[in-house]
Amino acid sequence: MAPKLMESQNPIVESTSARICIFHFLRFSILLVIVSVHIYYYTGDRCPANGCNAYQFNYQTMINSPAILKPKIYNSAQLWRLWTYQFLHSGLEHIVGNCIVLGALGIVLELIHGPVRVGAIYTLGVITGGILALVVTPCQSLVGASGGCYALMAAFIANGIMNMDVMDTIVKLLHFLPVSIFLLVDVGYTFYMENTNSGYRVSWAAHLGGVVAGLNTVFNSEILNSKNSNLSYFRLTRWNLHSKKL
Repeated sequence: MAPKLMESQNPIVESTSARICIFHFLRFSILLVIVSVHIYYYTGDRCPANGCNAYQFNYQTMINSPAILKPKIYNSAQLWRLWTYQFLHSGLEHIVGNCIVLGALGIVLELIHGPVRVGAIYTLGVITGGILALVVTPCQSLVGASGGCYALMAAFIANGIMNMDVMDTIVKLLHFLPVSIFLLVDVGYTFYMENTNSGYRVSWAAHLGGVVAGLNTVFNSEILNSKNSNLSYFRLTRWNLHSKKL
């Protein structure tokens, strides 16, 4: 009797395959809302008479948006702005950069840890970034999802640090190099633009708040602490990436 080909009984492979097939509703919903809101504020009668500049903040309409994080919101009890400001962006470069980080890092982290926990880190980064920005720059308004994106980058780096003992050299390069390059380019571009007459301003406090939220959540939370979790493996292309589950 001819031998039968048996399906894989490896629970790690099956779990990984299931995660890949899941449509991560939370992350794609946030991306969809971000893009939709941006299109709304840069089209139609929301633009000035001479049209909208896709690379600049549409001040005329967005400054009065119910989503923007305005100074002294605690006086008006409009605390929802600490979450909704993430859906507004100051221009094409701003929204494209944040969507790339949210899409690329989000999918990698979700494959390991699931969309709920990754969504919690992202949301905590948005809120923490907004609170720190209000404290450091209380007279300035804030837009953008950078606080949440920097929380994801910090969590991604922290996850790699916790698992360096099971990574080979190639995996370490794949894990750390792209994020490091993006961070260097982003920080360098920010310093360059802020020292020119472009009017470009970045809330470093919101970025810092996101980083603190991401690192603190991964390293200190009992749920996310690697000491209380099992080791799982997933395969990306031809390399084995090792990661401790959150």
